[in-house]
Amino acid sequence: MITIIALIIVTLGAINWFAIGAFNFNIINWIFGANLYIIPRIFYVLVGISALWLIWYMVRNWHNILHNRAEHDKAVEKR
Repeated sequence: MITIIALIIVTLGAINWFAIGAFNFNIINWIFGANLYIIPRIFYVLVGISALWLIWYMVRNWHNILHNRAEHDKAVEKR
């Protein structure tokens, strides 16, 4: 469950960075206001922690990820 939450938070952060890069528009500052600088900082910290969690999750489960991918490739080849 925590991995799904982390994935959602990182996705929201990625969308925000896309908006900043493509349109020079910060969605988080727009939602919470530029004057409330602590809330966007908390969000950015959560994005960073979530990203670290996802990296740790991938490293910890790398063998399972590759094993499942190999099984998928074998199933596709049999079709």
